[in-house]
Amino acid sequence: MKSKLGLRFILPFVALVFSLNLKAQEQENEAIHQHAITFKTQFLQIKDDFNYGLTFSGINLMAGYAYLHESEQSVFSFESEIGFGGIFNKGAGLAWRFKPVDLFYGHSFSSMALTFGGYVSADYQWQQYSELQGGRLFWFSSNEVGIRLRYIMPFKSKKIAITLSNSLAGFAARPEPGTETHYYTFSFSEFFSTAHQNATFGFVDAFFRSKLEIELLQQENRRFSIAYQFEYFGYYDAPTLSFLNHSINLKYRIGK
Repeated sequence: MKSKLGLRFILPFVALVFSLNLKAQEQENEAIHQHAITFKTQFLQIKDDFNYGLTFSGINLMAGYAYLHESEQSVFSFESEIGFGGIFNKGAGLAWRFKPVDLFYGHSFSSMALTFGGYVSADYQWQQYSELQGGRLFWFSSNEVGIRLRYIMPFKSKKIAITLSNSLAGFAARPEPGTETHYYTFSFSEFFSTAHQNATFGFVDAFFRSKLEIELLQQENRRFSIAYQFEYFGYYDAPTLSFLNHSINLKYRIGK
């Protein structure tokens, strides 16, 4: 029942985002197109009730691709990224993250330098705590929709973009207590098969993600931009999970 309710909520939202993007393509001649490679250095903190409620901290390195289509009336963006890192507390752990898609479409209010719209994203995370949990693999996955606000303001001779995102609803999956066994597995296909198990639909009372990014935008004659990003995520059904990350993001524009 939850899955059917979720599909009724998410599918119209996804259809709306893509239909609005098709409308935006009518402004092709006026639009700015930008392709970029992204690099992120994240300071990550994970607190997982599956792992005795301990908070593990460490560094995660991410790399990805970003596309931006911007006109006077609208903004459309696509991002995809993958990363890996180490986390530490009582012993060492490993953390993987894969975000295959983050799609955003927003309407621009040029008089206020403001863009507001919706996003659709998929996010997969896996952790392994070898010294505390043997080869047991923990995961979290989400397929979610949310709202995003982007504001551009002048800063000396440059511009700063402030972007705030909040999730609204989606499907989330976590291991069920007692379902994980102590064995090592590094099969990529198995990562994905487990990450879709036990998926349930929920709103912000079940899980919530919020992101804030402050980006010093590229100048026309420069290819690099730099940003600071803060991200919070909470999963509230027992066993609970929460994570924070602070990251420095570099973006290198490719092509023209």
